[in-house]
Amino acid sequence: MNSKEIREGFLKYFETKGHLRLKSFSLVPQDPTLLFTAAGMVPLKSYFLGEEIPPSRRITTVQKCVRTNDIENVGNTPRHHTFFEMLGNFSIGDYFKEEAIAFAMEFILDFLKLPKERLWVTIYKDDLETKEIWKKHGIPEERIIPLGEEDNFWMMGPVGPCGPCSEIYYDRGAINEKEEHELPGSSERRFLEFWSLVFTQYDRQIDGTLKPLPRKNIDTGMGLERITSIIEGVDSDFETDLFMPIIEHIEKLSGVSYKNSDRSIRAMRAIADHARAVTFLIADHVIPSNEKRGYVLRRLIRRAMLFGRSINLTEPFLYKLSETVSNLMGDIYPEVKEDLSYIQSVLKEEETKFNTTLKDGLYYLDNVIEDYKKKGEKEIPGDVVFYLYDTLGVPVEITELALKEVGFTYNKERFEELLESQREKARASFKGSEAFLERVSFGAVKNAVGSVEFVGYETLETVATLKSIIVDGNIVNSATDTDGILVFDKTPFYAEKGGQVGDTGIIKGENFEFEVYDTQAPVEGLTVHIGKLNGSTKVGDIASLSVDALRRQAIKRAHTSTHILQAVLRKHFGENIMQQGSEVKDDEFRFDFNFQGTFEPEELFRIEKEINEIVLKNKKVNVHVMPFNKAKEFGALAFFEEKYGDVVRVIEVEGVSKELCGGTHVSNTGEIGLVVLMQPKTVASGIKRIEGLTGLKAYDFLTNKRKLITVLENSLKTQEDKLVSKSEEIQSKVKELEKELANLKSKLLEGVIRNLEETLKFKGTPIYVYDFKEGTLNDLRKAYDLSKKYLKEGSVIFTSKFNGTSFILVGSLDDKLSSLEILEMIKEVVSLKGGGNERIAQGSFDGIIEIEKVINILGG
Repeated sequence: MNSKEIREGFLKYFETKGHLRLKSFSLVPQDPTLLFTAAGMVPLKSYFLGEEIPPSRRITTVQKCVRTNDIENVGNTPRHHTFFEMLGNFSIGDYFKEEAIAFAMEFILDFLKLPKERLWVTIYKDDLETKEIWKKHGIPEERIIPLGEEDNFWMMGPVGPCGPCSEIYYDRGAINEKEEHELPGSSERRFLEFWSLVFTQYDRQIDGTLKPLPRKNIDTGMGLERITSIIEGVDSDFETDLFMPIIEHIEKLSGVSYKNSDRSIRAMRAIADHARAVTFLIADHVIPSNEKRGYVLRRLIRRAMLFGRSINLTEPFLYKLSETVSNLMGDIYPEVKEDLSYIQSVLKEEETKFNTTLKDGLYYLDNVIEDYKKKGEKEIPGDVVFYLYDTLGVPVEITELALKEVGFTYNKERFEELLESQREKARASFKGSEAFLERVSFGAVKNAVGSVEFVGYETLETVATLKSIIVDGNIVNSATDTDGILVFDKTPFYAEKGGQVGDTGIIKGENFEFEVYDTQAPVEGLTVHIGKLNGSTKVGDIASLSVDALRRQAIKRAHTSTHILQAVLRKHFGENIMQQGSEVKDDEFRFDFNFQGTFEPEELFRIEKEINEIVLKNKKVNVHVMPFNKAKEFGALAFFEEKYGDVVRVIEVEGVSKELCGGTHVSNTGEIGLVVLMQPKTVASGIKRIEGLTGLKAYDFLTNKRKLITVLENSLKTQEDKLVSKSEEIQSKVKELEKELANLKSKLLEGVIRNLEETLKFKGTPIYVYDFKEGTLNDLRKAYDLSKKYLKEGSVIFTSKFNGTSFILVGSLDDKLSSLEILEMIKEVVSLKGGGNERIAQGSFDGIIEIEKVINILGG
């Protein structure tokens, strides 16, 4: 039995038990409090919390997951992964412990055919009910291990739904005397945990008490990688059919055998794992960046590349492995097959860019390591690691891994002092507990008031009943003159979603007026109005709700324009162009899309012209409401993994585009008036951004350009048609003057260096110190080069200041003194940021570097 048979067998088994099979959700969760989908229950959380009605009380999935909390272990152990698949069966207020355990035992014994005598289970120590159920199913008491809250009690947060859990272990047999006495939970070699059953039966209160839930739930998770290793009888997840084809490809690319050494095993495990993770993340529209999800993706790519260097893979290779991942898993997850060319282009570009950084940075680090080996030391300064990170762009974890490979460490405390705010950025992660509590409170609001009816497609005004008031995070019955949130039984206000901003407007009651600053939907089906209350109101009041009509119309112009833009881009560059994000405001928008290569300025003008031709043709914009399957047959595009219902909304610009969209749009393209596009920007590897203006903002933009031309005509004393030639003439003169200035500056520098006198001696070697006052760091480097020509021996210390930043350069002329050592001495008095090597070191400082202090440090 292979992994595909296990995966499909699991889903089919639970379908026979009345479970609805759902396809895997995206790795990017709908829940904004989470970084990635890290467990099978994450996409179903709103069902468990009662925020949404589930499509079935029984659900089964095989969910793709990403976890990065223990990334440093990946490669070093046989079972740690960043990307993995979680097989799960879920009961939302339907069956409970008895059935969950019965289903698990039947699947394990009858389908997987594992011997019962090899099964052990752990339970929560106070959960005697679960213990008796396991005994009833043939697990003897001595193989039922009670553990504490840390191991066998599941919590979603400090308060809220929670409950005991029970984990199923497979006994792989003892191989030494020590393992004879082990129990589940003590190691992963003999006892391999492969299935966790969570029994959500309590609501933990603020005081810690456990209140029984009126509706109990089941949440289970079985790791496909682990159960496959058991069924295939191998010692490591990486030796299953889920990984070996990737590892074999790595062997072929590197020319190194997997089991050649511990080093090659570790490298190929990590690379194989990361190849799967990065392929799936990019397929789910995550792109490399320096923030949040993009940073995690970039870190995985770079970590895999560093491991690759240890097995002779010095050129980009992950993009090649992504094809093997696609071949292995594309029939289960079509996105990695359909988007393969895009995935490979993003990977190759990111690998190529980082390869240069990696080569430069590791060359520098190798030299530092050699220097410290000669000194007989195995700890390098934190300043060196920071220099690699801050100046050369090498992430600290890459440096740590490289140092670990040669048995070196570094001064981490010093590094963290220097890192300051950047350290926060590099190590940032979502910790969703506080935000989750907020979600629970909004879930409670929805449970109390029900779903809010949205009438904003048909009208911008309505009369509604006030159902809930929230002030300072608390649900109240009345409020007076305060900032707050109002919830009504129905609303014409569109809540921010799908890139479209929330509506603003006015809500009026008998005794109050509420200015709506923003409209949001914190949980599905609940619309909340955020704003300023003037007067007094209470739950039950009747009010009239009025959307700012002019602003809504401007938003509609911009939103429909993004649909037209996407259609025109796909026409010009091919149907592989896909939206990667958007923001729609009143008469302005931004649109992110995948794009490789160069976007020529003339191309943008052609696209802009075609969009405006469509606008002028007054194309009709139709709204269709139809079943999801019919929408796909209709040709509607859906670019993101959203939880679409059975019935969806399709926006059709006749003869131009068809897209699934819940936003608001004009009724015909003529209402847009005018579209102006800005030149594309690169926002990440393989991702371009076009910003645009519509309606009156487009008109204002063009008017300001015309005014600017008039100003330039007056300033340059020429006509509009001669502005370009006049500008070129001025630029030519400026270049000539800059050249003359550079020559004068060079002669001045040369004169200063020729006349430099020794300032002091340090360790018997002459030191020349000079403050150039105004000058850039590049000026100091030129002065250093001239010093080598005219001074011959000793060391120089040059300082300057430019645009509020002070610079310092320490350079050796004869290699007798360490420039880095001198810079470190100066750092003890001046809070510099910088580094270097034995020959040349440099730094910067947001202040004034006092020459006298520098001289005193060296004993002058």
